[in-house]
Amino acid sequence: MPEVNFDQLNKVVLIMPPILLRDRYGKIARVGNTMASLGLAYLGAYLRKHGYTPYIIESPALNLDFDDVLNQILKINPAYVGISASSITIYNTAKIAELIKDSNPEIKTIIGGVHITATPYETMKRFKHFDVGVIGEGEITLKELLNVWDKEDDISGVKGIVFRDKNGEIKVNDKERIY
Repeated sequence: MPEVNFDQLNKVVLIMPPILLRDRYGKIARVGNTMASLGLAYLGAYLRKHGYTPYIIESPALNLDFDDVLNQILKINPAYVGISASSITIYNTAKIAELIKDSNPEIKTIIGGVHITATPYETMKRFKHFDVGVIGEGEITLKELLNVWDKEDDISGVKGIVFRDKNGEIKVNDKERIY
């Protein structure tokens, strides 16, 4: 069997942003959990099947803060970073994207999850450090987006995304694809 050189494959980091149990669960934080995200695992498996090298950073499960997450990202040196966001984690997700862009503006930052799906236009308008939002179920859309970026092609034809066009105008593509 030929040896696989993982340096030749495109690296993608998928992140569950840092959040404290008390911020997530409030008064019942003692019974909250930091279980790993099945959604990120699905995305990672799908991307691996299609030639990408995914890395998953489960910040809450590993008790990582923002500096820890950024250091891991920079050590991996990926082309792409996808960050999951619920409404309760949106500001933490945006902070990670900002730290990434401040450290290496060449890394493409992608937001996914329920928050961007519920409010795609508003999220992209408010948070400038996200390059693209994947709305709805992300496996196929994310793979197509990365394939287009790998070819250095125009992403405007990718279904199920929200992005800024060359004029800075926010566009939402093909809402039929998102579920």
